[in-house]
Amino acid sequence: MPLKQTPVLEASLEMASAVTIRDVARKARVSLSSVSRVLTEHPDVSKEMRHRVLSAAGSLGYEPHFIAQSLRRGVTHTLGFLIGDISNPVFADVIRGAEDFARAKGYAVMLTNSEGNPALDAEHLRLFLKRRVDGIMLSTPSWCWIATRLPTPGSAPSMAITRPACARRPPT
Repeated sequence: MPLKQTPVLEASLEMASAVTIRDVARKARVSLSSVSRVLTEHPDVSKEMRHRVLSAAGSLGYEPHFIAQSLRRGVTHTLGFLIGDISNPVFADVIRGAEDFARAKGYAVMLTNSEGNPALDAEHLRLFLKRRVDGIMLSTPSWCWIATRLPTPGSAPSMAITRPACARRPPT
């Protein structure tokens, strides 16, 4: 089903165009490093410089590049949520609560459904780790097996939801 074009969607897509800090610097007639200092709220910036850069950014509709910021800061503000069976009605409230809480803290939730398939669980886990999510929520029959095999250095913190204790072996 194609996405219906609406004025709000069109405006959002236009704002997502590739306005860069180079464009802001050119419009404000300042260096790239000056734009960067203003946008990261560096204290050593004059009021006049801050005003010029913020005015230029606003008039161009500049939005910071999320991926570039994530790489620089080492934080994606994304949580992975691996569900074993999304059709289970219990999970509607769990997912809603997790997403509401995450959004209130400035995070987005990436939701995956493995349909109870351990191979899909492993694939989704790899996806989360590749995307450098900041945390992983697991609610799948193989959660214990997955959680005990998360790579420790640099792996995301994880938690299991609504599953009983398990043996440390892969599900069959």
